[in-house]
Amino acid sequence: MKRPIPEPLHPSARELPVPEGLASYPPVARWDDWEEYDAVAWPRKVKRRYRLIPTICFNCEAACGLK
Repeated sequence: MKRPIPEPLHPSARELPVPEGLASYPPVARWDDWEEYDAVAWPRKVKRRYRLIPTICFNCEAACGLK
């Protein structure tokens, strides 16, 4: 059974495309040049550019530098 799509909270969101589902990562074509806002600079919107590197490691305590 397919769940109904909920009505958006903000009226301007009605114009956005309906997502097909959740994704745990961005499209592979954008991994070489990923851009997002720096959370530390909040409330200022400071854009940072990254290269996304997929890993299978969950040992964040190792501090290897990969994020």
